[in-house]
Amino acid sequence: MPMTGDNGFWKFGFIGFGTIVILETGLIIFDKKGKKQKHRKHVTKK
Repeated sequence: MPMTGDNGFWKFGFIGFGTIVILETGLIIFDKKGKKQKHRKHVTKK
């Protein structure tokens, strides 16, 4: 999908891409923390 700066669409595409990347990294970090906590709980129960 080509993005040109003629009508400002490129800026919106760049901001949208950055937002998606930030959200994905946030979800991955949150998922890793949740998995670690769950794993620790299982370990302490044993």
